Amino acid sequence: MDNIFGIGLPELILILAIAGMVMGPERIARTARSLGVMVARLQEVSRSFFRQLSAELDSVDEKGGLKDTIEELNQLRRQVADLRDEVFSLTSGTIMDSKPAISKTEREMGRSTALPSLSAEAEKATLTTKDGSSVYRPPSWSGEDSAMGPRDEHSNGLATAPSSPMKLPRRVNISEDPDR
Repeated sequence: MDNIFGIGLPELILILAIAGMVMGPERIARTARSLGVMVARLQEVSRSFFRQLSAELDSVDEKGGLKDTIEELNQLRRQVADLRDEVFSLTSGTIMDSKPAISKTEREMGRSTALPSLSAEAEKATLTTKDGSSVYRPPSWSGEDSAMGPRDEHSNGLATAPSSPMKLPRRVNISEDPDR
């Protein structure tokens, strides 16, 4: 406590010095004695107040239920802290366990993007060139069955687009928009 009622030690000394000059030495002694008695009474009142308060709190908690409740709360706090630690350790363990699975999945993805083996339709669409090597042509490029008609064979042995252009759909004229 560095001050009482906003009055610090230097101000208190100044007030006592002024009071000593105004009251004189006889009245100062009686005033100091009465202030000492009043402070002792205030201390006794505060002690009795705290004793009564403690007695009332103990009488409310006759069977120690409040203390048991506080102990249970502390135990729950410890359990929550243990669970939190366990969850954090499980997540870090799961991450470490999942790394091999991730690398395995990445390897499988790399294998799955490799060229697949030719199916029966793909074998039909394979074109054999004049030198005997085979070239894969998607079904849309494989001659008669496409919408563009037959292809011409050139010297390299690959199919090319027909010489006549493909027919485009005709233009549709809309007279008016009925929503306007």
